Amino acid sequence: MLREALRLTVEGDGPAAHTAFVCRLDLGSALSKSGRHEEAEALIRESLAYAEPAGPVEDEAMRARAYLAHALIAAGRPDAAEVETRPVIELPLGHPSPWWYAGNWQIRARALSALGRPAEAVDIVEDLIRYATRRVQLRHWEWAARVLRAEQMGYLGRYADAVRECRTVLGSLDGADERRVVTVTVEAGHAMIPALSALGRRDEAVAVARSTVDRAASHTATWRELPVSHANLAACLGEDGRYDEALVQIEAARAVFVRTGPADRDGGMALIANVAAAALVGLGRFADAEVEADAALSTCARELGPFHHRTLEAGTLLGTALARRPEHRAEGRDRLRTVEAAWRTHFGPEHPRTVAVRATLAELPDDSV
Repeated sequence: MLREALRLTVEGDGPAAHTAFVCRLDLGSALSKSGRHEEAEALIRESLAYAEPAGPVEDEAMRARAYLAHALIAAGRPDAAEVETRPVIELPLGHPSPWWYAGNWQIRARALSALGRPAEAVDIVEDLIRYATRRVQLRHWEWAARVLRAEQMGYLGRYADAVRECRTVLGSLDGADERRVVTVTVEAGHAMIPALSALGRRDEAVAVARSTVDRAASHTATWRELPVSHANLAACLGEDGRYDEALVQIEAARAVFVRTGPADRDGGMALIANVAAAALVGLGRFADAEVEADAALSTCARELGPFHHRTLEAGTLLGTALARRPEHRAEGRDRLRTVEAAWRTHFGPEHPRTVAVRATLAELPDDSV
């Protein structure tokens, strides 16, 4: 339908018409979500070329740049996305195009997170929150920014802060329409659940996870969030030692992806594989866990970047699965050493994940004895 709309617009009004600009952006976005990244980038760059002569502060140029950066992140090119957002980020605050200005800040934060720079992402998001709270028309971006801030705090091991931020978001939805309430509640749940688990509040985490599954299934606005909701519930169950129940939720998550098609969001398939690998390690099915973790690592490195929190989780799980098998212990030990160095470099030597990998290494038998 978008291709036909673009064709009719170009035939009727010419290739430089504003409607053609919008059609190219929307078609590029649809192609990006379907995994057709090169086609998506080419179309969005056409729209950017149309918009840029008017100046970088105009809505159309900033809108095209936000679409482009988002597509580049989806294509596993967060470094390129970070570069694309710079012209907007470098503009002074308070110019007359706030909506897409805020959008570029949000996408830049996601790019920094994918590059393994969550502390910088938090700084960007905090600037965005301060900007958005002064403008009623940007409440959408404020809510999204606070959820993203909570997610990054969780990545940094600031779990109590992450939960507190999610509670702040959920308490600020008065007056929002039903679609927005459901969407923000589900997204806040995604950020809150792993933080609650990390704090040892497992019953509360499971309760929030079950509620998030129900919410995500209840509205068309959140149906693409449902696989991640099942995966988060699976993670909670796995951390409670309920591995078989966790695998049931993994199957439910994958069944949704079968129904919805190839589009993914923020590495959802990789999250599912990570959680499956963790459950299989818990069950002692190390060969199966290796397969899942290897798939997760490949997907994460391609779509999220080599130092994203989720990528390093996948590397940790793969190293652990290998190290639990005597014939692959040396390879597993080497992988765990490599991933421990990455955790230490990008998240700090005392980050809970860094500490956990060191503990796993210390527990491995010494094969030289």
